[in-house]
Amino acid sequence: MSIAQFKIITERKDFLELVDHLKGFDLLAVDFEGEWNLHRYGLHLCLIQVSDGEHISLIDPLTVGDLGPFLEVMEDPDIEIISHGPQSDIVLMDYLFGRQPRNVFDTEKAGQLLNYESTSLSYLLERHFGISKNMKVRVSDWNKRPLSEKMLNYAALDVQYLHQLRVILEEELREVGRFEWQLEECKALEDIRHRKKENPHLEIQRANKLSREEAHILKYIYQAREKLAQELDKPAYYIIPNSRLLELAQAPPQSAHDWSSVKGVNPRLKR
Repeated sequence: MSIAQFKIITERKDFLELVDHLKGFDLLAVDFEGEWNLHRYGLHLCLIQVSDGEHISLIDPLTVGDLGPFLEVMEDPDIEIISHGPQSDIVLMDYLFGRQPRNVFDTEKAGQLLNYESTSLSYLLERHFGISKNMKVRVSDWNKRPLSEKMLNYAALDVQYLHQLRVILEEELREVGRFEWQLEECKALEDIRHRKKENPHLEIQRANKLSREEAHILKYIYQAREKLAQELDKPAYYIIPNSRLLELAQAPPQSAHDWSSVKGVNPRLKR
């Protein structure tokens, strides 16, 4: 794994100076590390990685204050944002701030249009630069501080080669006459929004096989789980895993005693 050189931005003054610096570029590589109900409840932005093609900065959104100035850079149509598979980052940005990036170049989409064997960033880095990426770090808890050196190096690598990668991918896309396709696909990214699911309980695997009454019970338990998970700031699976939810919906406890005896359920939910 390549070790990138980077600067960690934790102070407001340094953050604002960085934003002013970034405004002078028409091409930036950006990536987010976020939390998606894996270690705590809800969606959270935990780290911002940005490269101007030469310098890499890791912005701590937990300490620098209002991110508005940086989001304005993301929204500037005169600045192209290079990112790999940015759909989840765009959803996160919309959910947390109601803001959307403009002029994005998605390296993952380029790999798809080129019919690559794989379109993961680790594959692209290995293919074009001989760089290996430790993907196990991806599921680390990015909410914790301080972040380990391994996590910081992983995060920096997400943007370190994107400028060079973009040049290579554009050349290959033009060779096969698909660069215009790439631009069309990337333009569509601007329309991505966070959508609140109307019946999220029905998206649980095998929920579509429940009877109407069982589905009603599932909805009730699901909502109770969400409420407690939010109160405890814990991921939903910490309260009750989905598989257990289905079991309870199909065979609900018949008494308070039965409910108190149920296994695989956080005790707080039994109150």
